[in-house]
Amino acid sequence: MTWKDKALAAINPVVAKHREACLNGQMTRIELRRELCKVYPFRQRTNHPYKVWCAMVKEAIEDTFEVEQVEINTLPLFGEKADGFDEEGYSHSL
Repeated sequence: MTWKDKALAAINPVVAKHREACLNGQMTRIELRRELCKVYPFRQRTNHPYKVWCAMVKEAIEDTFEVEQVEINTLPLFGEKADGFDEEGYSHSL
């Protein structure tokens, strides 16, 4: 069993238990992280096992709260004409 498997074995039941509360806004990310910290399966919070744990907790929280993707393709680029600017990219609204 890998460190990742051990971490997920501890994380998944907690996330499953609190998923509904998270999606309804009754539990915040911080509260979920606190609950996850209570079930840390390894002895010390050092070295590779702890790094794996942190990565799995971060992934579980992001998946639970479904982080919204920001649309980055909304700005005009390279030759596209933006509103309020001329062909050369100068603003004439001043």
